[in-house]
Amino acid sequence: MVGCELEPGTTSLCDSFQHCNDVQSSIRITGGLDATIVVSLDREVAFAAAQALIGEKPNSINSDVIDLVGEIANMIGGRAKE
Repeated sequence: MVGCELEPGTTSLCDSFQHCNDVQSSIRITGGLDATIVVSLDREVAFAAAQALIGEKPNSINSDVIDLVGEIANMIGGRAKE
């Protein structure tokens, strides 16, 4: 979708999420499943994703970048609920 290579990270249990990148979004899923999905992107990764999807690379974290990261979290959350 955004032309980036992905590398799996480690999976771990935690009591809380600590901010570790420049842009993040979280989606909470409740009901039969109780979970929080956090998408946390480095500035340059968020900019590259925005460039791939909207055709221009932003030079700051603006509303387009924030909306994009939120939409990525929504897409992941939507698939998790299926």
